[in-house]
Amino acid sequence: MRIFAFATAASFLPRQLPSSSPARCRSTNRKRPTTCLTPPASSVPSDASAANNKFRAPRGQVFLVGTGPGDPGLLTLKAVHLLRTAQVVLYDRLVSDDILSFINPSAEKVCVGKGRNLGTGSQRSIQEQIAYHASLGKRVVRLKGGDPAIFGRLGDELSYLRGEKGIEAGVVPGLTAASGAAASLGFPLTHGGVSEELRLITGHSGRDKQFEIAQVTEGSTLVVYMGLREMGATLETLQKRGARKDLPAVAVQGATTAAQRVVWGRVENLAARVEQVGLKSPTVVIIGEVVRMAHEWEETAK
Repeated sequence: MRIFAFATAASFLPRQLPSSSPARCRSTNRKRPTTCLTPPASSVPSDASAANNKFRAPRGQVFLVGTGPGDPGLLTLKAVHLLRTAQVVLYDRLVSDDILSFINPSAEKVCVGKGRNLGTGSQRSIQEQIAYHASLGKRVVRLKGGDPAIFGRLGDELSYLRGEKGIEAGVVPGLTAASGAAASLGFPLTHGGVSEELRLITGHSGRDKQFEIAQVTEGSTLVVYMGLREMGATLETLQKRGARKDLPAVAVQGATTAAQRVVWGRVENLAARVEQVGLKSPTVVIIGEVVRMAHEWEETAK
């Protein structure tokens, strides 16, 4: 079996902020992701001041930790241990309150989530915050949805911490959304004689270049991460590249969580069905004959 993954291109904060500051993250529903607001500009030092900051305190510990797709029961034991012993946790916007509840009550929690129209800072500023807290000798956990190694900017953060700051970081994997979605719906991602190749791509711009390499072929499974906005164009491109119109496909929002929503279909009609239902991010799309093995396929995909 071959597995391919393709991706496209897609400061400091003070140690504590007043409780009234809009930089705090809030949630009124434990089942919904935390809402992240923009920190006040006056609280974020300029790049120049950040560059001039010379670390003098002993280096702390940094761990880049995956939460899995969302179900707290799918956290690894190591992830839970690190959350319970962390002094600072920097977390993404899609990390639920159920998972945040594992964090050491005395730890400082910083929402660094990014997303469309959130304006919560660049990847660079997130990396600077990690390094800043580590420079104070803290035990720092960077909490990321899914698996940090799969479209999770793990390489960027490791390169910055190791290459630019000389800070070593441990990595704790999480269950990726594709595995969680397939498991929750009762079908495999690979299966002997049906699919012996798994391809993971993002649905961002640059689709034509991707699909010259990652077109769906017989005997393969394609998973599209972050592909909701461009789903129609993505599936149309697949058909132009030779994918069968009747190839089974499924879109899963909030895989493994209480808010999970599922839309079944085929390459030719999935985008229209998703638009009709109104799925929201995060949604993962799985395409291939393995989808036909799901419990609900025959009853719902006709």
